[in-house]
Amino acid sequence: MTTKAKSDVFEKVRSAIDIVLDYRLESEREVQARSFLRSLAYDGIRLSEFEKLAGRLPARGAGSGGPSSRDMYSQLDAEERLELQQYVNDKAQKLKRDFPELVVEFKEQFS
Repeated sequence: MTTKAKSDVFEKVRSAIDIVLDYRLESEREVQARSFLRSLAYDGIRLSEFEKLAGRLPARGAGSGGPSSRDMYSQLDAEERLELQQYVNDKAQKLKRDFPELVVEFKEQFS
């Protein structure tokens, strides 16, 4: 796979993380995060379990024959995976600061 293709995949996964953990519309950010955390809680997945979490991210175009988030994750190299794990950790810290009630509600996911 070329560097350009990896970069595109990296950006798509990063964008998916933003959708669920740092939604652009401030008025919808908590709702979107709560919904994603609820789906993680249903399957007992923590935010620190990036490989499992990656499979739960929304994949643009997945319904129309595009790659799933799990497929995109498998295309990332180790360095990109590590960088995205740190990105998730940073977003989780931001959620903790901005919405402490989510930490109480989804203690296991934040642990």
